[in-house]
Amino acid sequence: PTSTYPINSRKWGESEKLPSNLLTALSIAKDIEVQLDFHQQLWLIDYLQYCWKEFLCDHNWLLKLEDAKNSLLKMASPRLVWEVLLFPD
Repeated sequence: PTSTYPINSRKWGESEKLPSNLLTALSIAKDIEVQLDFHQQLWLIDYLQYCWKEFLCDHNWLLKLEDAKNSLLKMASPRLVWEVLLFPD
């Protein structure tokens, strides 16, 4: 069975890689928006920032995470925030 917590799902979380295709990114964004409340989503962004800063040192991704957090705090649509964040480059 697949975990109901999106970060541990089969779609994402098995590795530090971001989703590689649009459908996976959209699916993860939906899971996060549906399963986590506002404060949990902010916590998830903080956690991802910590992980990427400590282990991967990807400055561009850190900026995207900060933009996502600021958008959530400005009450942007959570689903849209996660979709934009997770879209493959």
